[in-house]
Parts: sequence; C-alpha cells; structure tokens
Amino acid sequence: MFVGLTDEMKEILKELKGKRIITFEGAFEKDWNRLYAYFRINMDNESIDFNNEEAYVEFIGEKEEVAYLKCQNSIHKTIADEFGLATNYSSSKIFVDDIVKEINIISETISKEGNDILEYDKGIEIVTEKHTYMFYTKSWFDEYIYYSIDNNCFDELYPIQEDIEVYKNGEDIDIKIERFMKSL
Repeated sequence: MFVGLTDEMKEILKELKGKRIITFEGAFEKDWNRLYAYFRINMDNESIDFNNEEAYVEFIGEKEEVAYLKCQNSIHKTIADEFGLATNYSSSKIFVDDIVKEINIISETISKEGNDILEYDKGIEIVTEKHTYMFYTKSWFDEYIYYSIDNNCFDELYPIQEDIEVYKNGEDIDIKIERFMKSL
C-alpha cells in the first residue's frame, strides 16, 4: 500500500527545477520549526500549495487516520482562500530568492509481521543554489509540517525507534521501518 504524493503531484514538484523560489509562506512557528497543515511556495508568477491532509487507510488490520503531504498548483491569490481557512488566519514568509537545483522525496516503508508493507511519503527536500530546505512530517498522525534550512538529514526526522514503539502500541510484535530518499 502507498500513501503520499501522486504522480501528478510529483510532476508539479519536478517543474520546480530551474525556477526561482521567492518565498515560502505559511503560519510558521519559529520556536518549534513547524507550521500547521498548510504552506505555499511562491515563485515569480505562480505558487504551489501544500497541506498535510488526513485520510483513512486500511493498514495492519485497522482503519488508520493518516495525515500526509499533498500539493497542487495554486488557484487562489492567498493561501487562506486556497484552503478556505478562517479569516483570522495569518501567515508569514521565509524569503528565499534562489533557483531550485534538485527535488527529493523522503519516504519510508513500514511493515508489521505477517502484514502488507506501507510506503509513506514523509516529506520533500528542496536543494537550491544556496541552501537546502526540508519540509516533512514527523509521523503519519501528526498534522504539523516541520521544516529545516541547511540542517537536512534523516536524523532531523522523527526517530525510527520512536515510530516503531508507537506502532507496537505495547504489543510484542516485529515492526520494521526503513527510510529512504528518491530524486525527482
């Protein structure tokens, strides 16, 4: 089973290569290096919107509510209008003004003894001429999107051993998680 970015979404991200990002926009919580559920990449004449949207998936014998990254080309002028957010929603911007060289998807596979494997897209890494930016989820039931600038490594993500303990939920079972990166 797969939960994550569709082929269409990956094509949207691939088209970022060679383009100039002007800003990242969202309700950034600088003390926590996170934002809640939504962010936007602004370029000269277009934007891409991301959300950490919830969906129910069948996994390890139960229906699980999973929050995972999705993206789309922006239709509306503001991020609040794009997602129908409350009128009091306020966003801030991280100024980038840099050309995208590379886009990577951060994924992991999760398997529980005797069950199917779930592949899950945890985030994206955007490599520009000057910096590397990462936007990712810590676990599949967390609606926050975390971010880092020039501190991008798998250790920044939710530690695999902690994820394993969450999936075990006190049971004595074998859970395996592998994390990897795919270039677009």
